[in-house]
Amino acid sequence: MWLRILAATAIAYLTIGLILIPVNSYKAAARKHDSRIPILDGVRGTAILIVVVYHYFCIPGFATSIGPWHRIAPAMYLGWAGVDLFFVLSGFLIGGILIDNQGSSSYFSTFYRRRFFRILPLYFLLLVSYACAAGTNAVPSLLKERIPWVSYLFFVQNLEMFLRSNEPGFGRFSSGPGWLSGTWSLAVEEQFYLILPALVRRLSMTQIKILAVLMVVLAPVARWSAFHFAGAKGFTGAYVMLPSRMDGLGFGLLAAVLWRQKKMPGMRWLAAVIPVLVWGFWRYTVLGGQVVLRQALAGYSVSAAAAFVFLLFCLSCSKNSILSWTLCSRPMVFLGKTSYCLYLCHGIILAAGFSLVFGTEPFLGAAPSVALVIICLGLSLGLSWASWKYFESPLLDFAKRYRYSQRNA
Repeated sequence: MWLRILAATAIAYLTIGLILIPVNSYKAAARKHDSRIPILDGVRGTAILIVVVYHYFCIPGFATSIGPWHRIAPAMYLGWAGVDLFFVLSGFLIGGILIDNQGSSSYFSTFYRRRFFRILPLYFLLLVSYACAAGTNAVPSLLKERIPWVSYLFFVQNLEMFLRSNEPGFGRFSSGPGWLSGTWSLAVEEQFYLILPALVRRLSMTQIKILAVLMVVLAPVARWSAFHFAGAKGFTGAYVMLPSRMDGLGFGLLAAVLWRQKKMPGMRWLAAVIPVLVWGFWRYTVLGGQVVLRQALAGYSVSAAAAFVFLLFCLSCSKNSILSWTLCSRPMVFLGKTSYCLYLCHGIILAAGFSLVFGTEPFLGAAPSVALVIICLGLSLGLSWASWKYFESPLLDFAKRYRYSQRNA
């Protein structure tokens, strides 16, 4: 085991050494923060790429279909960790927006208006599509384990998933109907958006930093409490509830504070934690399944910490580095901009495709199944592009009319 950990650490160092060449020193890299940081589109693109690869290729038949490459299967199955990168990035961006406009007289109204136009229109379209599918019983595999639809309107579906897990008709790990299963992470973020603005408004930068650290430290305690007090339901609670997943959001908020205070860790400090992260991933994720106790207690924190370190690398790297060039490339920026729709639709399109063509749930086997996976991926990308160009982007342009007042409240 230790030889594998050492090998993985060496590969990680070699990879980082290559992607960060050339790299500026901290003082050069920790430039004054801008309202928009181009590389973050690529970071978001990385997150959605990890999630999509996980859902499209880590399906029944994957390990056997890749032949001699089957040894990489455990690493591929870590794709669930992509959501932690989303959480860290969300904490960084939303926390940064709130910190930058802390004294604005339109602090709350502008924030929530802009969030409304970014999140709700496409989300409500998803709910309408689900209602149509449920009414016609289209794609039955995506309509199992139904929970009250009203919970989706108020972004408390993660609570319903937690309460109904392990009940009759529901699995040990319940995420509601597959059509809307990914929306648990939206619920976590929306609940975060309801709480954080009021806190940031009243706290100093030092206090915000303390808040971020508390979020990171208390999340494993929340997950332990879910297992200890909720019994079999604890598996779902540890995965989908805000207190259990606030470490990723807390890491992002901490990064927002460090970026604005120009106190970003240097590359040597970031590189020093790599062996710890590699060991943590191996110990708490690779050696166990997604919902085993040790992964829920520590694995999610390791995943969030890795996303945090990756974000710091991206913020500190030179604009001329391979990492910056890759994340700012057109494909990664495209994935980043279309990530919201892609996150919501990719699983639906894959399941619907296999249901219509083969009458089964998604699998990888002979060439026809592989071809169908690729076709579904293309359809998902096409729909996400159309959504961004003709629906989301115009709404975002409209939302920009709501500006933060420069006058202090």
